[in-house]
Amino acid sequence: MEDLTIVFERNNQAVTSSRLVADYFGKQHKTVLRTIQNLNCSKEFNEHNFVLVNYKDKKGELRPEYLMTKDGFTILAMGFTGAKAMQFKEAYIKAFNKMEGLLKGNTTILQLEKRIETLEKANKPFKKVSEESILNDYFTALKQALDSKKYYLKHKSTNETRPGELLGVYDMFTYSIIGQKSYDIYKNFSDNPVHRQALYNLLLNRGYLIPPGEEETKKTKSISIKKVSINHKECRCLVIKRELVKIPLLN
Repeated sequence: MEDLTIVFERNNQAVTSSRLVADYFGKQHKTVLRTIQNLNCSKEFNEHNFVLVNYKDKKGELRPEYLMTKDGFTILAMGFTGAKAMQFKEAYIKAFNKMEGLLKGNTTILQLEKRIETLEKANKPFKKVSEESILNDYFTALKQALDSKKYYLKHKSTNETRPGELLGVYDMFTYSIIGQKSYDIYKNFSDNPVHRQALYNLLLNRGYLIPPGEEETKKTKSISIKKVSINHKECRCLVIKRELVKIPLLN
């Protein structure tokens, strides 16, 4: 299983978190935290491969977790034994390689997102889901939101307004969907939503998106988001190729 839901990007580098590792390997998070703290790695290695951050639990209280690089994960996972653990380790390494391959073509980016957003649905047990099910949930969620008339898409060439909230614009070849709105719709629809950046990376890696150019990427600090003018306002959008969407968003 090569899964971009267990590895994400931070400052143009592939990383994972101690919570994801704990959930993926079926361990208690406090056990993984303790293992990392007892690795006895050099100070230099720790500074380059582990960073302690905070997340909010379901009560809104701050809790610690570690973000780690591929090298950090490799050192940590050395202590995970058994046939099942080996399969999981191989899957994790493949996920790191996949993310690194995605980022390799963007070495000119000076800086991506300056902070990691709080992992969504922190109170839910992590469930391994396929990339196809993630994509299906995303487009099904958008379709249902549009069919409900709570949201609508308008043609790029018109200034029409309708009841409901504007989700984006379209033309013959693309949907330009406002990124954050679409993620919120997907998050509320899916039983196991992935992190926002993981979703964007998956759409990009699978060829659904028209990515921004190099200069725009430097401004937006994103390899997936393009700025699109909607009603005379620049919006951060996912520009999706219509021909690849198996669930037509427009009736």
